[in-house]
Formats: sequence, C-alpha cells, structure tokens
Amino acid sequence: MVVGEDRDGTIEQFIFRIAESRTTVIQLQEDLVRDLCAHLLHLRAAFPDQPAEWYRRSCELRADQYLRQISAPPKTVNRWLPELKDETFVARLTPRLTPKQQQVLALLLEDIGIREAGRRLGVSHVAVIKHRRKIERAANRLLQAGAAAAVMLLLSYLPTHGVSRSNASSGPQVNPSST
Repeated sequence: MVVGEDRDGTIEQFIFRIAESRTTVIQLQEDLVRDLCAHLLHLRAAFPDQPAEWYRRSCELRADQYLRQISAPPKTVNRWLPELKDETFVARLTPRLTPKQQQVLALLLEDIGIREAGRRLGVSHVAVIKHRRKIERAANRLLQAGAAAAVMLLLSYLPTHGVSRSNASSGPQVNPSST
C-alpha cells in the first residue's frame, strides 16, 4: 500500500522508522504503526492534496501524542474513585460486576492506563472504556444505595431523640413532652 512517496521512500516506511525510533517495545511499535496507518488514511481522505512532508510531520506529531497518552497516568476525576481505596467498598462492588468488569477494575486499581489494560486483557481500549463506564455506574448506584440507607438509618434514629419525622426537614424540634 503506497500512500505517498518522497525523497526517503514511502510514507509507510517512514511510519515504521518513527515507531522504531520512538520505542524498543515490539508490541508498542506494532500498536503505534497501526495507529499511525489509520491516522494517515484519515488524513489522506480529509486532506487529499497535501505534500508528503506535511503527512510525515502529522504522523510524527501523532506518534508523540499517542506515546504521551499511553504513558500518562489515568485521569481520575470520578467521584467514586476515592471509595475504591476502601477495601469494603470494593468487596461490595465486585459481586455486582461481570468477570470482565472485575478484571478491568483490578487493573484500574493498579493505576494501569486504558490502552495498557486493553493490551493485557486482549481487548480494545474502547472495550475497556465501556467496561469502566459500567463499573462507574455500578459504583454510583452502590454509593446512592449507601446514602439512601444512611438517610433511612438517620430517619429511624430521629424519633427516639425527640425529633418528629414530619418536621425533620425544617430542622430538629424538641417535643414538649421531652422537656
């Protein structure tokens, strides 16, 4: 498949040289070549009449971006993530997950990135993202159930201390009989 030629050979050969120069890990080189080929095909379709040097530079930038993305620590902005440090929360969450989601959760707890988790599990990074979303939903449901249970416990506790349930929303009020 010759996409374009320039003074140093085909752009595809250049892609292989980029991968070899950026990493020595064979599996990562293969992943990088696949990603760069897809990137190049997209570029050729979206911007058909560019010089070969333009495509080469874009592939170099994409390779750097890909490797930064792989090596970056996972973004952890999920509100349930601090709960994952609690072993009892994880123990309550795990039975609610499928075996594959449990495997993904175990890798996320080790701070493994999405692409690396996919590589270890033999699935695409997109599949790992989907599993992570389902784990997030299960964790959020568990947190909501825990919050609801805490509210019910609080409501069951309130009447014994002189607070009327009907007035609980307006703040504690003392029953006249308890004064």
